[in-house]
Amino acid sequence: MAQDYSRLRSRGFDETSRLVSGKEFQFICDAGSGPGTYGGLLARSYSKVIHLDLSPEMVEVGWHRAFADGIAWKVNYLVCDVSCLPLKDDSMDLTASIAVIHHLPKDLAKRALRELFRVTSRLGTLFLSVWLPAAMDKAEGSSPSEDERTVWWKKGVTNVGRRYWKWDPGELKGACFSSGMAYLDAFVSGKNIFVMALKI
Repeated sequence: MAQDYSRLRSRGFDETSRLVSGKEFQFICDAGSGPGTYGGLLARSYSKVIHLDLSPEMVEVGWHRAFADGIAWKVNYLVCDVSCLPLKDDSMDLTASIAVIHHLPKDLAKRALRELFRVTSRLGTLFLSVWLPAAMDKAEGSSPSEDERTVWWKKGVTNVGRRYWKWDPGELKGACFSSGMAYLDAFVSGKNIFVMALKI
């Protein structure tokens, strides 16, 4: 799936700018960053951004993009699993995981949320997005179970099947609470749910 991401999604969500507008974060983790779609936005000002992705191909694309955008000195890319982050406890002022959690089976997703909480600093912010279940159900695909759906994405002659797990806002809010985060805000925009939480 990761190898097709840069071809199937060429731009990020505009809603991400709502998070960073008027705020300053010294250290930022973009967990499941793909090809660094949000690199320029997250690396504004003097922030240091660590991009993490499971795919070596996406990490390589991200490095090329960072050099092309002139922000390579402010970013770092690491190959790793979002459920096992190679970062110290309480080390990130902002931890973002955009359009990632819904690709993981629920037990693995909850483990990833605990890891995102662990690396977020005290009074730091966690920002998540997942696909709205109602929008997922309308997309072409199949549902092997009530909570899971395989969706076919098409761009030109490309036809790629991606697996998703459904999260409603209340469930995602509860998962943040159980991971130790204080819920701040959640909003639905377009076909996605966006959640912000605070580590206390």
